[in-house]
Amino acid sequence: MSYLLQFPPDETHVSVARKFAALAARELGASDDQCTDVELAVSEATTNAMRAHRRTKSPEALTMVVSKTDAQVCEISVYDRGAGLSDGQDGGSGVLADSGRAASVMSAVTDECDMIQRSGTRVRLRFKVT
Repeated sequence: MSYLLQFPPDETHVSVARKFAALAARELGASDDQCTDVELAVSEATTNAMRAHRRTKSPEALTMVVSKTDAQVCEISVYDRGAGLSDGQDGGSGVLADSGRAASVMSAVTDECDMIQRSGTRVRLRFKVT
């Protein structure tokens, strides 16, 4: 089973994405404590995705997929179409530092977290559930 949410790259939708992910994770077996962690990690992931969209002025919606794998893992993927940054490309704005802090937070509250940059970024957050 999986759940899909598409939403505009606007900060007013972070709370909707956070609650959607927590409710979907609960349906897929996440505990109350895990749902709190889901909310925090999704908040960080969606905020970073929105910043990427703002830098490129992309009008495309962000996409979040919440699903349960065969390995009893709740997986949440947040996709954006904004341009990723490499070292030195943020013009001193601190975007990379903020992204680094977000990655640290996401890694601390998930069982596994990774980011893949291609034509945008996919952040994958994984939580072991029963």
